[in-house]
Amino acid sequence: MGISTTPPTHTERLARIGSRLEAQRVELFAIVDNRSASLVHHWAALGFAEFEPSDVASDVALEWFPWSLGNVRPAEYMFVRNAGSLPSSTDGSSIAQLGMSSVLHLPLTFGSNWLGALCVYWSDERSSWPLEDREWICAAALEDLSIRR
Repeated sequence: MGISTTPPTHTERLARIGSRLEAQRVELFAIVDNRSASLVHHWAALGFAEFEPSDVASDVALEWFPWSLGNVRPAEYMFVRNAGSLPSSTDGSSIAQLGMSSVLHLPLTFGSNWLGALCVYWSDERSSWPLEDREWICAAALEDLSIRR
């Protein structure tokens, strides 16, 4: 029995990211025409509510994204320990309503171009995330974005 050389699917790649970070939910967004972020792939851990793409607006204005924090554009990442009260979508539902407490927003860039973002969610309130995994996580997410294009 040989080792499979089949590349991972989008869901498998996001599941690996979620597993590495011990997260319960991962969303991958692509930036569209520097005007909006579009949900392209998603994953949720077993035992958590079935992930519905309708939980997240499919196209979100950049003024709103992420989590209606206005024009906040982190260069490397934004981690929010107690994010439950933040809105999860433009309809006003909260991150707590998704059963999540802490969130991470990782911008995905190539040079100075913002290509997308990875949003990672934890059900428990965390005080930190493994920053040393950032490069690996971004590379895996960028691979998903490049496959999509």
